Amino acid sequence: MKMKSYFLLLLLTLTAFSFKTAAKPTVTITTATIAASNINQGTTYNVIYAAKMKVTVNAVTINKITFTLSGSHDNGDLTYAYVYFNASAPVISGATYLGYSAASFSGPHAYSLTISKAMAVGDEGYFIIATSLTNNATDNHTVFINGKTNPVTFGYSVATTVVNNQANKAGTQTIQAADITLTSAPIAAADINQGTTYNVVYAAKMKVTTEPVTVNNIQFTLSGSHDNGDLTYAYLYYNAAAPVISGATYLGYTAASYSGPHNYSVNISKGMAVGDQGYFIVAISLTNNATDNHTIFMNGAIKPMKFGFVTDPNVTNSQSNKAKTQTIQAADITLTSANISAGSIVQGSTYNVVYAAKMKVITEPVTVNNIQFTLSGNHDNNDLTYVYLYYNASTPVISGATYLGYAAATYAGPHDYSINISKGMAVGDQGYFIVAVSVNAAASVGKTVRINGATDPMVFGYITSPNQINNQSNNAGTKTIVASFAPGTIAKAEKDVNTLYTVNNVFPNPANSFLNYSVLGRENETVRAQLTGRAGNVFIEKSFVMSEGYNHGLMNVSKIPNGVYYLVITNNAGAKVASQQVVIQH
Repeated sequence: MKMKSYFLLLLLTLTAFSFKTAAKPTVTITTATIAASNINQGTTYNVIYAAKMKVTVNAVTINKITFTLSGSHDNGDLTYAYVYFNASAPVISGATYLGYSAASFSGPHAYSLTISKAMAVGDEGYFIIATSLTNNATDNHTVFINGKTNPVTFGYSVATTVVNNQANKAGTQTIQAADITLTSAPIAAADINQGTTYNVVYAAKMKVTTEPVTVNNIQFTLSGSHDNGDLTYAYLYYNAAAPVISGATYLGYTAASYSGPHNYSVNISKGMAVGDQGYFIVAISLTNNATDNHTIFMNGAIKPMKFGFVTDPNVTNSQSNKAKTQTIQAADITLTSANISAGSIVQGSTYNVVYAAKMKVITEPVTVNNIQFTLSGNHDNNDLTYVYLYYNASTPVISGATYLGYAAATYAGPHDYSINISKGMAVGDQGYFIVAVSVNAAASVGKTVRINGATDPMVFGYITSPNQINNQSNNAGTKTIVASFAPGTIAKAEKDVNTLYTVNNVFPNPANSFLNYSVLGRENETVRAQLTGRAGNVFIEKSFVMSEGYNHGLMNVSKIPNGVYYLVITNNAGAKVASQQVVIQH
């Protein structure tokens, strides 16, 4: 009897212990408050709902979650539905990813995801449901989960006691497209010069409201009479403040070697926030030989600028024909010949003007980059040393002229010369392009040099392709080489003495800082070297004792104004015995 009582007591004890260890976990589920809001096309991880779970009594593992996405969304609005867990708040930041499901279904649609989330006794946290939207999700369609009528349900690894207190605390999420308005900025009609860049032909003003957007493509049509040799590139810029290139951001470009009208498409990437507005600008560059009076324009009324977007915004297009025609303009140039008198040029002399072409520039600026001319006459290859080019805005003389370039002139005439230069001419500029020659000290007396503007006019090269009216004529007389300064008869010590003085080896000429020279003499005497102006006024004077043979000297001309001067040698009796023309050019 005692044995039976013992076994009965043992059975009751084991049964009680078994009931105690097998107690079911208890979970309490509530709904977190999710504010109603707009969710933008193309966005990801938009929180729709969060169920807060608290675990008591025993640990549990959640292995399944089921929910219904309600609302007016269609099967093209959503991409995926995601499940996250966050122990502290119903937000994605800091949450742990649990799983996802494709969500290409119209609402309402029930979703079931297998997950694995262990919860210890006392654990609590938020099971978050989020969605991503397609780029073209339908404006104003909705997504929501009603925790009261369609609560989120969970699957567990063991039998679990569930206390469900979910409620309708998650506000509706409304799909929102960006709202965009497009207008055309006024662009004045203008002349655009050959070879110029970034000429604005059109600007569309965009204003963005409701949601941000990213522009990823722009299409436009360049109309007008331009041909496939007129344009080089079309550029796209964005300026938040004004339809101008200054201060604008570069977006992209395309080659524009096509006749108008031609359609262009340029891929870009320009983000626009809510409230942003600004100008999308089309600008063009022209070839150097673009055709005079050809036109380029964009008509925003009949061929408006078109925009591509990462998403699918609502676009109100109010573009109009406010961008006027841009007309290609070549420079208009007239050329005439200045009167250059026939005369003598002395052996060993420099910068003798033989020709000057007067240029007048109208309509547009131009840059001269080459000059070609023919030195005619019967001079041989030992008569000239160099030929120089100068520009003088007021008169066809070297004094006050700007040096442009030179070439060796050791050729018999007639000979063609080509000298590269760089001389910009603004609209309204006029002046003389001057050809001057230096003569060898041993040049043949009686030989001639000339340029005939009627039969061999000066030819100009330009960076661009201007319209040129050539009225050059035979206005430059022949220059004839004559002997050097001859020995002079100079009074000295009450008797006449014939002394030969020759100035040579003057360099550099034009001079900038220092002028080197040598004087050939036959007697030992004191002479003066003077740098004089054309009127005879003395700028520099130096005395030195001549010795027989070559005597070398140096002058500092760094502070002498630009112009034509003469290096004059006078003897101790005050008589001029030699002279050489010098140009000062700083």
